[in-house]
Amino acid sequence: MDGFLSDNASHQAIEILIDTMALGWNQHDAGLYAAVFTADTEFTNTAGLTMKGRATIEDVHTEILSGLFKDSHMTTVETRIELLRPDVATIAWRWEMSGARNPNGRKRPKRQGFMSLIATADDGLWSIARIHNMELPSAKPTEAAMKG
Repeated sequence: MDGFLSDNASHQAIEILIDTMALGWNQHDAGLYAAVFTADTEFTNTAGLTMKGRATIEDVHTEILSGLFKDSHMTTVETRIELLRPDVATIAWRWEMSGARNPNGRKRPKRQGFMSLIATADDGLWSIARIHNMELPSAKPTEAAMKG
């Protein structure tokens, strides 16, 4: 098991990845946000756009974190980490976001979402290899939706 951390140490290292992503988002720092990804990460966002590679992810997030999401704040609701092997883990991350804007500049209501991630460890250093992000429907239907 050379190069592998204990399960507890692996969980802690993976939690730091999630915390770093949230911090990067909340500081609107695309470099910090993307730092946790492998060089060849594949990232599919809530709009279905798939980005390939850490550099592309950073470039796209530089643009959105200075635009529609410049006033946004992301909060972790829940994370679940499962080690599939000593060097591969799945992560389920539920998040909430406030402060995002629509393309017309109007503030969006609080958003909820879910990210499904695969993390890998290389010589004990964990990073994100794959990520799929989705927006969840609001927990409470709006009055307009209820009227049909």
